Amino acid sequence: MVKEFYLNRKLDHSISSELKQEALLFIRKTVLADFQLQEKILSKPLPNYHNIPPKEFISTLQELIGSDLTLDKTINSSDVISLPDLGEVLHKRPPSAKVFEEEKLSFNTFNSLLTNSVKADAKDNYRRPYPSAGMQYSVEIFLGLFENKIQDFQRNGLFQYHPKSHQLHQISEISFENLKTAFLNDPEDKAILNNTNIYLFYCLNLNKALYKYLHRGLFFSLMEVGSIYQQMEITTRELGLRSRVWGAFYPNIINRLTCTHPTTIIPVMCQLIGHSK
Repeated sequence: MVKEFYLNRKLDHSISSELKQEALLFIRKTVLADFQLQEKILSKPLPNYHNIPPKEFISTLQELIGSDLTLDKTINSSDVISLPDLGEVLHKRPPSAKVFEEEKLSFNTFNSLLTNSVKADAKDNYRRPYPSAGMQYSVEIFLGLFENKIQDFQRNGLFQYHPKSHQLHQISEISFENLKTAFLNDPEDKAILNNTNIYLFYCLNLNKALYKYLHRGLFFSLMEVGSIYQQMEITTRELGLRSRVWGAFYPNIINRLTCTHPTTIIPVMCQLIGHSK
């Protein structure tokens, strides 16, 4: 299917509807199977992966973390070029926040965070602060917002952010306790999760991702997620806040809480934002 797509692709980048439907059906079947597996896992007690990992896993993990992996084991030393160490770097990324302080976020700061990170610029063809392949912007942004965490905010629930109109659309009215069911229940995580001011969920929209670039659109969308949370990280630092990218959540529960179908909207990553020294 993929080979046929590239051989028959026209110069105007058009894709036949048959190929689109075939690719979309395959990906949706795969995503649905993963969703059903998550549902099955949640119905059983979860093994304690953090405290009792296999010894083989530990040794392999220690070799991988922070290491340079040489793909070509036969490379000669004469083919290796060592670059001089300049010492200081132009931009040094601070470590991710390990804990947040219990302090409300001002509404103006919240508004500034969205404006400078994800809002579309009407004066520049609605371009956003982060790149997207073909300006498709195939990543949907959902936020968990609660009145006890943001000043002058009288709502509780999950919202979808619309960058073009700079609007928040409430899609479900839930409590913070409801949202916590989406996160893995690790006691060590409570300190940061309970004091987070903004819970951001970046979700891939398959209909957008596959429309122009077919299966490569999936790769481009994942790159877009990384661009969004990096832009959000830069803005949080400018505003005196901290953030942490968080992957320890159940995508299927996010689908349920946002009232979205897992074969159309795929939760990819979460970002926590709050006050931290």
